[in-house]
Amino acid sequence: MAAAQAAELDTRGFVPAVLASWRGMLSEQLETEHKAIARGRLPVLAIWATADKAIPIANMGRLTAWNRNVHHVQVTGASHWLPLTHPREIERALRSG
Repeated sequence: MAAAQAAELDTRGFVPAVLASWRGMLSEQLETEHKAIARGRLPVLAIWATADKAIPIANMGRLTAWNRNVHHVQVTGASHWLPLTHPREIERALRSG
């Protein structure tokens, strides 16, 4: 799967799309939305990859400040490829969350 995604680098528009994601969605402050989720008492499971450079684990504290009811799970050594490299850990987190 990682090789298939890496091959996407050759697809026209792929790199600009990823950059747009970095500049847009990943840089947005979502405090209002997370506080609304907390007020609604919706269950939230946050699975953190400890080596993720796109969504750093340092953001765990910010999310906790916005919603004290979030259940956090850390996957040690995992990167942003977490869903592909650590499926068992994700399954465990989903079952326990």
